[in-house]
This record gives sequence, structure tokens and C-alpha cells, in this order.
Amino acid sequence: MLKKLKLTLVVLALTATASFAQTKNVNERIDSVINNVMKLDAETKVKFLAFLKENANGNKAIKKDETLNDEQKAEQIKAYKREMDAKLITIITREQKNRWREFTGSESRKRNKK
Repeated sequence: MLKKLKLTLVVLALTATASFAQTKNVNERIDSVINNVMKLDAETKVKFLAFLKENANGNKAIKKDETLNDEQKAEQIKAYKREMDAKLITIITREQKNRWREFTGSESRKRNKK
């Protein structure tokens, strides 16, 4: 019994470490894109990161809303995306937005291959 517990704890620790490493890796790539590809200044970077957090939280809230069916969620996510796209243009240039979209598209393709 004790061996099983130890084995379980080791597996959990390895899983948590791998998950943290993947998150850290994604955050490092995001930071690299923001600094090197999009070339955002410090003030714009702060605004952009706040935008990303707001966008993620809004999408999560819609997806977790149990009062909506799947079709309603899809409609609300589309509307929210349009709203956030309009807001994004007030923070970064269209060229920077295109660079960000290229990055997020490549990240999405990587996730779908796994």
C-alpha cells in the first residue's frame, strides 16, 4: 500500500512538473513574440497583457455559463471576439495584430497536432 502511495505521488509530481514546464514554455514564447516580433514598448506591452487576460477570462466565463446551450455559447463567443478585436486595435497596430495572429495560429496548429 505504501509503495502504491509513493508511486502515485511520484507520478503526480512528474505530471505537475511537466505541466508547469509547458506553461512556462508557452509564456516564454509569448514574451518572446511580444518583445521580438511585435516589438511592443513597455506601456503597450502592459496594456496588451491586460487585454489577453481580460479576453481569456471573458471566454472562460461564457464557456462556463450553464444557462446557455452550445449554440448560444458559440454566438456569444463570436460577439465577444468581435468586441475584443475592436478593442485590440486601440492597443496595437494592425501590423502587430497580424503578427500576433500568426503566432496564435501557429500555436493552435501545434496543439491540434498533439
